[in-house]
Amino acid sequence: NPENDTLEDLIGYLVQFADNFCRKAGIKCRIHVADNFPESVISSRDRHQIVFCIKEALNNAVRHSGADEIKLEIGIVENRGNKSVLRFKIADNGKGFDKERAIRKKGNGLKTMSHRIETIGGRYSIKSLPGRGTAIEVKYSFTVSTV
Repeated sequence: NPENDTLEDLIGYLVQFADNFCRKAGIKCRIHVADNFPESVISSRDRHQIVFCIKEALNNAVRHSGADEIKLEIGIVENRGNKSVLRFKIADNGKGFDKERAIRKKGNGLKTMSHRIETIGGRYSIKSLPGRGTAIEVKYSFTVSTV
């Protein structure tokens, strides 16, 4: 929705989605959102890719991790003039997995998430070890623009 094209709207939507999604799954959701966000417009293409990447990460955590808690952190990690880097981190306390083996599978959401973020110039990383949970980090660079 072009009327919801601000960074604030994007973050608000993702926070509400994560909270509702985890609650319905019976999983505790801890959310930490920094308060240092510049006013900015995010293109619909970029919003779309970010939203679907974060939804996939949450879905994977709920469906596959066996976790009883998921953490969502959102904040600005770099702020230089009119350029900023937005960081999303989704971490669970679940069973973890061998990521190299999982990434080789066909039809894998991990590859799709990486591709979505790379198409908008972002960076994606995943850390997971069997028995230690999983953490997915998405970084998105954007130009600060007034609303």
